[in-house]
Amino acid sequence: MHWSGGGWRLVGGEGFDDSVFEIAAINLGGAPHLFVAGQFTHTSNLHTATRGIAELRSGYWEPVGGGLPTTGLGGARALAQFDDGTGPALYVGGSYQTVAALANGVLRWDGAVWSGVGGGLTGLGAAAPVVSDLCVFDDGSGPALYACGAFDAAGGIPAYGIVEWNGSAWAPLGAGLTLNGAPHGAAKMVVFDDGSGAALYVSGDFDHAGGLAAEGVARWNGNSWSGLPGLTGLPSGGGRCLAVHDEGNGPELYRSFDTAHIGSTLVHGVARWNGHSWTSLGDGVQGGPLPGVFGLASFDDGGGGGPALYTEANVSSHAGGNQSPGFFARWYGGCPHRIDPMCFGDGSFAACPCANYGTTGHGCANSSSAQGALLSSSGTPSPDTLTLQSSFEPASSPSLFLQANALASVQTSFGGGILCLGGQILRLYVKSTSGGTAQAPSSADPSISQRSAALGDPLAPGSVRFYQVFYRDPASGGCSTGTFNISNGLRVVW
Repeated sequence: MHWSGGGWRLVGGEGFDDSVFEIAAINLGGAPHLFVAGQFTHTSNLHTATRGIAELRSGYWEPVGGGLPTTGLGGARALAQFDDGTGPALYVGGSYQTVAALANGVLRWDGAVWSGVGGGLTGLGAAAPVVSDLCVFDDGSGPALYACGAFDAAGGIPAYGIVEWNGSAWAPLGAGLTLNGAPHGAAKMVVFDDGSGAALYVSGDFDHAGGLAAEGVARWNGNSWSGLPGLTGLPSGGGRCLAVHDEGNGPELYRSFDTAHIGSTLVHGVARWNGHSWTSLGDGVQGGPLPGVFGLASFDDGGGGGPALYTEANVSSHAGGNQSPGFFARWYGGCPHRIDPMCFGDGSFAACPCANYGTTGHGCANSSSAQGALLSSSGTPSPDTLTLQSSFEPASSPSLFLQANALASVQTSFGGGILCLGGQILRLYVKSTSGGTAQAPSSADPSISQRSAALGDPLAPGSVRFYQVFYRDPASGGCSTGTFNISNGLRVVW
């Protein structure tokens, strides 16, 4: 699925019949193409045999070289582009073994044929090797490919949990990663510069890196290991992702987990490292039937507020005290009092009741405007000078300005539009349109925060509320489901 900032869209016309573990843009010459790796064998409608890896070509998912030439054990889990001096190639890491046992854990695709990489890896004990991530890092001696996961040797050389491939041979990173004195694995890697130079950061279930104490997170500068002290009590499993994100104060490193401690303070879901110390993200991310935040990504949706940190958590989880149904939540960090459009009726978010789609960013079309009602704002939440305006409505129509403290878990058809509001829904103002436009509050009305407080919902700093405008529409954009419609929505951080 593709997130545009306003809604989800299916990529490639269909999904897959099993889990997707990794997505990456890879350029093997010409232009980047989107690749996915996982435990799937076919596209979801069984149209195409993909065998663990697929490439998006001309809008459709296609197999790569007939799929992975492996006996599957746990699927492909990592993708990276790396040039060993013979041209760019796609490297795939996972849990699999070839019949010839020459490509255990890592395979290379040059655009024409598959090949092994340096004799492959050896798993811990009798287990098959598992490569959970691949990353390219230049320690000053030239780019190299790094693989991390659950293994204890590469090309016959001892390498605990992490190893470097320079294009011709594998090399360990010092004494590697251990847990309770035994070789152990790693989960994710990212390159981050804390101000002292770029380094490779690694997360996973380990307590030492290169023989030095490093609980769950460690830093490799190309020559030696160091820990990132201050984050303790990290559990095994439960999300171990890393991401680099800039809230406006410079890039920082983020690490996911279920629960941990910063000093004596319990933190949930995610913490950030600024190069010197760890801090929590508000009330964090918590809840759900399984522990942990399993995905982190920094992304700018084009809404005007810059990049936000997106988390993939568990269904029915809570982020910052707000319910986050459907696995995903956003952290805006250093961008308080942000206003974002949402809940579009242009086809990018959800289906309009009778295919009466509006134009980009608007609500579903109505009887007077094929564009659909557009809810916009002026002023600021702090101090509260915020004014809401709904335009492109019928020329003279009663309009009800609504506020909610949550989003509906399932968006539903509502007259000729899409209702996204859930939780406690308040009726803030009733206005009549003039020339198809309604605005609230007027100069004679209490402000939005005053009105909300009077209705029993005071808006504390950092509170998040959602807004839509319900309006009468004799034809409901051609729908027979009622004589009313609704605008797009706004998300406001007070």
